[in-house]
Amino acid sequence: MTMTLGGRLQTRLVLLSSVGLVWTFAVSSLLPRPESVALRAAFRITLASSVAMTILGFIWELVYHALQQLRWDKDWPPLLGLATGAVEVVPIWFILRGLDILPDGCAVLFASHFATTWIVVWLFTLGPLAVVAPRWRFEGGGFSRRPGDALVAFVVSNMGMVVALVILWAISR
Repeated sequence: MTMTLGGRLQTRLVLLSSVGLVWTFAVSSLLPRPESVALRAAFRITLASSVAMTILGFIWELVYHALQQLRWDKDWPPLLGLATGAVEVVPIWFILRGLDILPDGCAVLFASHFATTWIVVWLFTLGPLAVVAPRWRFEGGGFSRRPGDALVAFVVSNMGMVVALVILWAISR
């Protein structure tokens, strides 16, 4: 089944709030950063980019959905889904720079985090997600068709974002 808009939004929220967040915590201390940027600041930058990737992604999903309606099969090839990261990175870069979250000299930190997170979430969508949620693709990419699945998706996505926002608040003090 072709993914529905609701399914795409749910998938983005759940995967970036779970897989993306775990990945961010795992690699933030390992990513290249300037000597002048403390580890705490690196975590702040990577967490902020993860939150921005999730929130701005909702706007992008509306654009992608409108573009998909022009295709005969109403879906993207998987490789094009990977390439959309190149489109999404630019506005996130400018927003984080505009909010003074991304200091000068942190382009490599930001780019390596964004690229690796995007690839990990994309790969998870192609493979392990079918094992974890076998009916996901058949239900339009949504997690909420059955009551049990809806609760799990709701808890995972909301707890993930709450954890990210609380940690961002704590390390920005």
